[in-house]
Amino acid sequence: MNILNEIANLFPFIVSFSVAIFLVLLITYFLFKKFNPKGRKLKIYGIFLGLSNLNTISISLLGVRYIFFVYCLFQNDYVSIFEDVHFYFLLIPGILYNLLNKRYFNILLDSLNSVILYFVLFSKMIFHDYIFTVQSVWYVVLIYILLLIFTFIYGTYFMVKDVDYVLKKNKYIQRKLKKGEK
Repeated sequence: MNILNEIANLFPFIVSFSVAIFLVLLITYFLFKKFNPKGRKLKIYGIFLGLSNLNTISISLLGVRYIFFVYCLFQNDYVSIFEDVHFYFLLIPGILYNLLNKRYFNILLDSLNSVILYFVLFSKMIFHDYIFTVQSVWYVVLIYILLLIFTFIYGTYFMVKDVDYVLKKNKYIQRKLKKGEK
């Protein structure tokens, strides 16, 4: 019953995720509204051409995980790591992504990365609670802001690195990379 309660607490994430997907669709619609095959937009659009279903699922898993990560930056209701749904939502997409891409050793590394990310988010919650319930001191606020910035950069780096891995398997990008080596 406790797990169902935790999942019910993720309703704001479901709304946030829906809004994020709608914004991405809206932005891409306006970006490609007047699509010119000889223009700059082809490079953006071309990244996703020739992706297999496996690569599309991989990028989708990474996207869901990243949107959830950004959502977690604004949440402050973490509990014990093994009881918290947030941790599992950070962990499971990474494991599935690595299984799909047959990167078995990276399952361990991504799991460790998820644990680190969870503890950083938990630490952020502690600083947040201290600032808003105990005392708002400038140096604690500064540490809190720097921790938020670091966490965002840390999570974004790993997301970009994983998307880069998937995109480099694209046959069109491989051809472009081989052309650049010559």
